[in-house]
Amino acid sequence: AEKARQLLLPNKSEALYRKEYQIYLKWLEIKNITPGDANQTVFLAYFQEMSETYSPNTLWTKWSMLKSMVTIQEKLDITKFNELEAFLKRKSKNYKPKKSAVLCPKDVVRFLKEAPDEIHLLHKNSRIEDRHSVIVVNVPVSKTGASKKFTVVDDKEFSALPLLRRYISLRPAGIERFFLSFRQNRCISQPIGKNMFGKIPSKISMYLGLPNPSSYTGYCLRRTSATVLADAGASVTNLKRHGGWKSSTVAEGYLEESISLKNKTERMLSTLPADEAGTSRGHLAESFKLKNNNCKLLN
Repeated sequence: AEKARQLLLPNKSEALYRKEYQIYLKWLEIKNITPGDANQTVFLAYFQEMSETYSPNTLWTKWSMLKSMVTIQEKLDITKFNELEAFLKRKSKNYKPKKSAVLCPKDVVRFLKEAPDEIHLLHKNSRIEDRHSVIVVNVPVSKTGASKKFTVVDDKEFSALPLLRRYISLRPAGIERFFLSFRQNRCISQPIGKNMFGKIPSKISMYLGLPNPSSYTGYCLRRTSATVLADAGASVTNLKRHGGWKSSTVAEGYLEESISLKNKTERMLSTLPADEAGTSRGHLAESFKLKNNNCKLLN
């Protein structure tokens, strides 16, 4: 049973879970509380203090990590602490997390077409298999823990196939990592890490002259991909499959508020026959009248 409990912690972030638990234990020590005496009141006090420093999103992350750790170490199930959960939900109400800006499709195509390859070839390309008319990209390990596969094909607006092939031709042989540092129009045997990848959207936005380049973080690539797919009419199921997300809420969290999608929706409504459109709007107007009348009666 003890071995099974240890498997509750994800391999990649186990160290973070244990670090968070040590922070909690240190707080208990300062307050002269033994871990075995911790109850809902203690956890409420702890998260109240944390809420003065951290955002609601971070509080939920801390709650999730502590939930696993106290289950393993103290056999305590904090998911039963309804008041604590209500407190965290109240803190999250009306909170808008800061998200990365998103590139629009036209900006992406303009960058791919216009940016000089001798400087930006690495920023344009991202285990690759060339099948002539299509390039298949295999991602053996991803953030979500599942392997992924996607394809690069010819597009009417811009074909990325020649770009990818040129980058591949510039890579030195015998190096397993695909992304390498690119300097003076050639690749050197220094792999690119996640921090460098995180700066690519900002560099793209600087080239395009977009405002506030620092707002284009590493999440920009994922948010742009998800938003473009949603704008094209993809369902939530398509979106979840595309990003490898299990939760619809998480998938929708990557979407940018899209004016083009709102315009598309409005055009769909405007194509309704006049009698149907009138009936629909009539129902809405009637609903508002009923609400107003009810409010007057209550007053």
